[in-house]
Amino acid sequence: MYLWEMEVRRHWEIPIFRHYHTSLRQRGITTYCWEQLFEDDRLCVAMGLYIAAEYCRGEEGAWLVDTWIPMLQRALTAWDDLNCTG
Repeated sequence: MYLWEMEVRRHWEIPIFRHYHTSLRQRGITTYCWEQLFEDDRLCVAMGLYIAAEYCRGEEGAWLVDTWIPMLQRALTAWDDLNCTG
């Protein structure tokens, strides 16, 4: 989700995760708490930073610059929005 356009992600991220979490509970999965789901999302954002950074390395990724720069910007924005540093 961190690769979505910033405003789209900001608008839909929590409602989609709330719906997903509610659906899990309705299907009997009650041990996966909201806090864990949110922490798992934050972990995905951190992985997104790593993936974008890997695209940046060396000459082999240079042709993907139009892909990885927006990916990195979106991942960094999600990192800030979700307070992934603390």
